[in-house]
Amino acid sequence: MQNCRSLLHRFGILVHMEIKPKTQIPVVDPRLAADFPKYLCTSIADQIKQADVKAFGTLSIIGITTAGIFSRLSALKSAAGGVNEKWLVFFAVSAFLVVLALKASITVVYPRLTKSNKQDKTYFMDIAHHTKEEFLMWGKNITTENVIEESYKNAYNLAQIAKKKYLALRKSMLFTLIALIWALAVLLFS
Repeated sequence: MQNCRSLLHRFGILVHMEIKPKTQIPVVDPRLAADFPKYLCTSIADQIKQADVKAFGTLSIIGITTAGIFSRLSALKSAAGGVNEKWLVFFAVSAFLVVLALKASITVVYPRLTKSNKQDKTYFMDIAHHTKEEFLMWGKNITTENVIEESYKNAYNLAQIAKKKYLALRKSMLFTLIALIWALAVLLFS
């Protein structure tokens, strides 16, 4: 309990806990119960935006790397008087590495549209599959417990999106690094 309390304090969330004498179960302030999932959603949404920014930076590096590689390959082609076996190998490996890096970077920024789940009410796709009347009726009948539950579902869904984005970003950065090393090798040793 102390670890949870210190974690919440670390994030700037004040914890007001009372210990019931018979059950020894902490009672959390209702405002905290409603605000904590909002905090989670905001934090995870920021992390998703950071992944997108990093992916665009990686795309820029891929562009510069591609320009360097193909500029050098054009010079090699001109110096050799045309296409030769060495040039084809350099070109094929370069194109393969650039395509891998591009695919991984685009995967990070490409939106993930999943099948709608009419039970969830946190994403636009889920909401859009209801009629206006269904959604208004649900909104009028929502309870505090429903709000908290939907907020936690939203935080969980955002965390799943962030996880996928960061895995793709890791691949993108790895492939970009390999392509960059390959580009330097082509530029320096060919």
